Amino acid sequence: IRDDLVTGVQTCALPIFKSVPPPSRTRKVTLLSRADGRKCPTCSRKMEYLAGQKFGHERPNAATIEHICPRKLGGSNEDSNLTVRCNLCNRASGHSMNEWLQYHKHNPPWCEKEQMIEYLWMEIHDTSKAQELYPEFSASFWNKRNSMASQEVKE
Repeated sequence: IRDDLVTGVQTCALPIFKSVPPPSRTRKVTLLSRADGRKCPTCSRKMEYLAGQKFGHERPNAATIEHICPRKLGGSNEDSNLTVRCNLCNRASGHSMNEWLQYHKHNPPWCEKEQMIEYLWMEIHDTSKAQELYPEFSASFWNKRNSMASQEVKE
């Protein structure tokens, strides 16, 4: 933790981050094409690279770029912060993150921001550990994901 960003009780506001532009088109194509046929790191769904196609929720298995630490929380486009997930997991994570930010009026305490970033890393790299250490964040994600998946079945 950077001392200059934390007050004595660790309840300071989020620092203002300049928006990081999305990864370049070439970089996206490289990452997504490498993911074609691989399993999503979160749910093990077989991902599909949909070269040049625009899609929405109707393609839950589409490979999508995921910022592990979201750009909203200061995440970068560095290789260590980018991964590929299925569209369904990426959308569920984004919706859960937005609900969390809205709950905190886009101003969560620093210590909760740190926990969320750690959870998001675990959500991709070790889902069982994420569930164990952050049951509320994990439940929010899986509830959102399951809700979205069941809506897709109905459509």
